Amino acid sequence: MIIGIAIAANFGPFGYSLLYNYISDLGSKRFTPAPFVLDITVTISAVFILPLILNLGRLYTSAPTDNIENSKKVHYINHFRRIFGYIGMVSLIIGVIGMFNVGIFSLDRSPWDLHYIFAGLTFGGFAFGSFFTGLAIIMKKKIIPRSIGFYMVFFPPISAILFIFAPQPLTRQLLEWVMTFMALAWYYPLMFITLQKTNTLLFFKSGY
Repeated sequence: MIIGIAIAANFGPFGYSLLYNYISDLGSKRFTPAPFVLDITVTISAVFILPLILNLGRLYTSAPTDNIENSKKVHYINHFRRIFGYIGMVSLIIGVIGMFNVGIFSLDRSPWDLHYIFAGLTFGGFAFGSFFTGLAIIMKKKIIPRSIGFYMVFFPPISAILFIFAPQPLTRQLLEWVMTFMALAWYYPLMFITLQKTNTLLFFKSGY
């Protein structure tokens, strides 16, 4: 993505600015001589994000194996945690599907406005996925710090709402980048935590 921005800013016919250009502009010959950079970036990223989402699904949608606190409160917490986990996982998968197809149907290859449809699925899927997965993390006592869950519940959805309304003097183009950075801010911590703990928590220890 950084390479694509540098190429568009320095060699594009109109230059490139995070304040006045959408991310999708990086995939059009009207703005950059190398639109394939964005296409490759989003399609490959979608493929590599999917395993993390599936592992999150295993962490937060699986039934608890230990039920020491046999109470209605714990039962309902686990029940809603699984529901939120499933909704979050499905939403994130929709976002990944949208991201992959954003690279396939770029601005220059977008019959029936498919690019905008898949772009909407990308940001909408990740916003809803962040919210519900964050709720599942908050309701789970182990594995991932609740601070990450609270971040996921509030900041990415708020950035999506700001994008919809685009209050002045903020531009919708800048807010689209803000949404992207907000998603990256939770994606990388979750990726490292999941990679660190997946084997021990999922396959060797009980109670998770």
